[in-house]
Amino acid sequence: MVNFSKCTKCNNEFAYRVEKQLAGFREKEYLICPRCGEVIGSSMEYEYYQNVNKRVANAPLEQIVKQKKAVSAANISSYNGGKNM
Repeated sequence: MVNFSKCTKCNNEFAYRVEKQLAGFREKEYLICPRCGEVIGSSMEYEYYQNVNKRVANAPLEQIVKQKKAVSAANISSYNGGKNM
């Protein structure tokens, strides 16, 4: 589901998606204004997906989560010098 928020600092309106985090893999997530970087909110229960457009808003959740995990795995791999653990 796509939600909308308005930044209290720069009055920018932007779209974002909220999904419940998996139990046991929770991290603090921040909702950040894409224009000025102001933190709008945070949660330990939900993940915020920003940069929502029509293509992403209509994409299946599984596809978005899969892409996010692939980016995380690539970041971990580059941090470990390309060695998988």
